[in-house]
Amino acid sequence: MGRSDKISGALLFVFFGAAFLYARSFPPLAATYVFIVNFLGMFLAVALLASSFLKDFKKREHGSAEKISRQGWIRIVVTFAATISYVMVMRIIGFIPSTIIFGICMILYLYLGRKSVRYCVVSVAIAVSVALALFFIFGRLLFIPLP
Repeated sequence: MGRSDKISGALLFVFFGAAFLYARSFPPLAATYVFIVNFLGMFLAVALLASSFLKDFKKREHGSAEKISRQGWIRIVVTFAATISYVMVMRIIGFIPSTIIFGICMILYLYLGRKSVRYCVVSVAIAVSVALALFFIFGRLLFIPLP
């Protein structure tokens, strides 16, 4: 987990940092919440990096090392490509449809071994409920404009 935690932490820090800078173009009321969420994301990414380096330091004493498999690298690349695509498609088709599609695709991709009908129905239900919950929390309760 050490190497994948470092890669994930670094990529998350870059992602939240870019979103933090992009949020400067938002209206002041909406930008406040986005700044808080992105700052928290950057903080947690740094915590993940620090934890990973601490684990490596402790592992060096015992002589163990970890390697990411080829399938692991493919999952990392596909996940980040899907996230970038999600953000770009969101502007075209809107928040709710893109979030539902992204949620379904990521759930089904990350758990490839399960192919039952029940599992697919549960995946769709989770994706729809998360998208609607986020829309009502941010769009209706907090009045944060969503694409």
